[in-house]
Amino acid sequence: MALYQVVRNQPSQAQDLNQIVNLLNGTDTATPITVSNRITAQMAGATPASAYVGGANWGPPFGAGTFAVGDMSIDPDYGMPWTCYQASGGPLPQGAWQSSGAGGLVARWWQTNTQTLNSAAFTTITLDTASFDPWSMWSSSVAGYVIPQFGWYAFCGSIHPYSGTASNYRVSVCIFQNNQEAARGYDGQVSGNSGGGDVDALLWCNAGDLIQLVSYISASGVRTNNRPNLNSLAIHYIGAQLQ
Repeated sequence: MALYQVVRNQPSQAQDLNQIVNLLNGTDTATPITVSNRITAQMAGATPASAYVGGANWGPPFGAGTFAVGDMSIDPDYGMPWTCYQASGGPLPQGAWQSSGAGGLVARWWQTNTQTLNSAAFTTITLDTASFDPWSMWSSSVAGYVIPQFGWYAFCGSIHPYSGTASNYRVSVCIFQNNQEAARGYDGQVSGNSGGGDVDALLWCNAGDLIQLVSYISASGVRTNNRPNLNSLAIHYIGAQLQ
């Protein structure tokens, strides 16, 4: 329903006031309203008041604006809530903001095919099957996750090589960030013809960063073991602070 127009310098009518009451008490649920200022609420015992200030793509409001502690914003791209915990005048002009892990930024990919591993060199593991990846973070063209949203991410990977001939060779299980080693997990000797291990990491990532599962093998004639789930990399967005 359309709102009544209030004419300046004319007596207010009952319907002019009733439409405001109906909007506030929920009687009118069909009229959309855009508010150019903050919508603030404060119940007894809540200090300070909190306000919804609108949505911002790829994080909290980066542009100009004056914000207060408790202001909330929603990232419409990934459904993440952001809360201002330090008002404007802090480290950044728009204040300091924090998010919590939300929006389904999780994924796990594993390898079903065997892959020959380089001798005495690093090899990027080409994972080919998704257990889950609701936001399509994995890119097959670069054999890694392309980070969509800045923040802290947890990673868990595993590599298990196999060789029918080589034994007593070194295996390193690593996570690379932007083509540089960012974390190393298992790093040891394989006593038989198969072995391997895991790598876990908590990394700060920027949007567009490339995360890959990488192995180092000291012997030749070694390949990945294609048994289910032996070679995999999982990712989970934890949260972020903007300060």
